[in-house]
Amino acid sequence: MREAMSNGHPRRKPLDEAGVDAIDLDAALRIYKERFADASQFTFLLVGNLDLDKLRPLVLTYLGGLPSSGRRETWRDVGIQPPSGRLDVTLKKGLEPKAQVRLVWTGPGTWTRENVEDIDALADALGIRLREVLREDLGGVYGVGVSGGLTDRPTGRFTMTVGFGCAPERVDELVQATLHEIELARTQGLSEVYAEKVRETHRRERETAVRENGFWLDVLESYEEHGLDPRLILRYDDLVARTTPERLRATAQ
Repeated sequence: MREAMSNGHPRRKPLDEAGVDAIDLDAALRIYKERFADASQFTFLLVGNLDLDKLRPLVLTYLGGLPSSGRRETWRDVGIQPPSGRLDVTLKKGLEPKAQVRLVWTGPGTWTRENVEDIDALADALGIRLREVLREDLGGVYGVGVSGGLTDRPTGRFTMTVGFGCAPERVDELVQATLHEIELARTQGLSEVYAEKVRETHRRERETAVRENGFWLDVLESYEEHGLDPRLILRYDDLVARTTPERLRATAQ
């Protein structure tokens, strides 16, 4: 999947035995030393139950003392692009009579807090609907996963993925059922029932997440990377309230 979705780019292909043999240890050590010899643009995030008075001298000693030459750097586009048009890949491997199906959509998208929440909400709503259809109505899967995401580097792009396992002889039937439901979401939308389930789920998940250091580390890193005011993290309910049948349909479109 990674190879197909990157047009075989070497930075996305799974590491195999030949790739391990090709690793240049001297080059790896040289790159490591070069990267960590200068902390000019390092950003340190520390979260947790911290005593700031006790933390300050440690930061000054162990972080403030790191070498810095004032070097300025930026990222570069290394040419990883998903395939254009439709691509069908079938791989026959394994011992058991079971199929793993992945359907992936990708295209231009703009990274914003609002768009990220919209695509997350659509993924969760579609997940609920597809479980009803593929598992409960058709009895073809044990479970189905839907995920969505947005990136802004090297270009703004969205990705939506649907995945499930099923009997090999039912792949075509269940893929067509999935595509039919997505088309309905795009043209007719999803009802308020699904919107309310998503809003409630997102609220509960956030209530739990804010108690965890890992959540704060991840979200602060994202906000720092995108130049956002971290106080907006506390206004998540405003984003959740955006999830309406109209927004779900617009995002699906």
